[in-house]
Amino acid sequence: MEIPIQVAVRICPKGLQKQQQRDVATKLEKDIVGQQQDDNGNAKCYDNEEEEEDEKDTKCCIQTIPLAATQPGYMANNGMSGGIGALDNGVGIAAGLIQVGPHSFPVTHALPLNCAQNQVYHQTVFPLISLFMEGFDASVVSYGQKGCGKTYTLYGYGFDCSYNEADQGIVQRCVREIFTHMTNHPERTYAVNIGWVEICGEVIRDLLGVGNVHCMNFADVFHWLQVGLQSLANSKMEMAHTLFTLTLEQQWVSKEGLIQHRLSTASFSDLCATERLFMLNSLDQPSSLPKDLGLQSLEHVVNSLTDPALMYNANGNIPYNQTTLTTLLKDSFGGRAQTLVILCVSPFERDINETLCNLQFAFKVQCVRNYVVMNTFSDDNTPLSPEGILPELGGGGVTAAGLTPPVPDSHFGLQFAASQWFKLVSNAEGLFSK
Repeated sequence: MEIPIQVAVRICPKGLQKQQQRDVATKLEKDIVGQQQDDNGNAKCYDNEEEEEDEKDTKCCIQTIPLAATQPGYMANNGMSGGIGALDNGVGIAAGLIQVGPHSFPVTHALPLNCAQNQVYHQTVFPLISLFMEGFDASVVSYGQKGCGKTYTLYGYGFDCSYNEADQGIVQRCVREIFTHMTNHPERTYAVNIGWVEICGEVIRDLLGVGNVHCMNFADVFHWLQVGLQSLANSKMEMAHTLFTLTLEQQWVSKEGLIQHRLSTASFSDLCATERLFMLNSLDQPSSLPKDLGLQSLEHVVNSLTDPALMYNANGNIPYNQTTLTTLLKDSFGGRAQTLVILCVSPFERDINETLCNLQFAFKVQCVRNYVVMNTFSDDNTPLSPEGILPELGGGGVTAAGLTPPVPDSHFGLQFAASQWFKLVSNAEGLFSK
């Protein structure tokens, strides 16, 4: 089925805002203490205008408007009238608006200013995880400028999150939900594997140090999350992205006596700060680009997926292989995963230019449609030879990507290994082709 990418906009959480305000106050104190002296050695009078300017910069200039609070007959961008309860913005159904001065952006989820972690999860991510348990791939991508809560939204405050449930991030809540579902369905057999990598430019680093890890319960996952967070704390990479993946395999016997198999992958991408560079384009019009090349490439991919004139380049392909980041996010943008992009924005006037540019990009992301399918099949216990599943691999030899396919022991493992192997080879060939 064809599903548009959802976008949730979250204003920087209150605790992080206070930290930013403390940073501004500290800067003011340093400016006062470090007053310059005039030629006679007397301290110059502190200019109150600078303080007023800084106070102005920390004023909130953004608000969320739930759809129920909008006026009946609101005219969306496509000229269609939206009533209470639904707003067709020409892309999909929006549940609210983000208002920045005179600019308004219809989005799937307009989260309130003091939105708690639990509310973020249940309003935006829980529906995706429910379908993930039925065999659909899911992807959550955090995007935005520095210090606005991207990592906090996904992982909470890090090392303390396992002890403070209120601050636990989306990842921890998803893990609990998945293992609770497994406990409530003992008639099925399950296998859970996780992996976590850091991407900086074209370099990929394994944060767990052991590749993919098989986990028996949520305590195992929490342990490896702490290992990954420690690796991140020790990382010297700047402008890096992280990608956490959880793969769930399920098997059970149906009432008809058929063995049912399902395999789904949930990915959580914490993208680096946009830190946009503002410039004039060839037509002397203001434009901006993220500082990171991976984010620039992601914008190029989104433009190609949404602009009919750019839908296919000269080679007839969407430019996923421009960078490692876009290669790994291929399923999330225009692929087969249900995707939610969580845009974390600053409420402050000093950041309004970056906020507007990121909101414009997020609005365009909602125009991208993914082709979501259930990863499932059933069989009647008839043995199946490896040659019947992997004919292109030539009996287990090394492929063009330089990788050797696994040889599972069971029909269930063989079928899923085949589907995942072709997916892996496709992504690997994209990387090697560069």
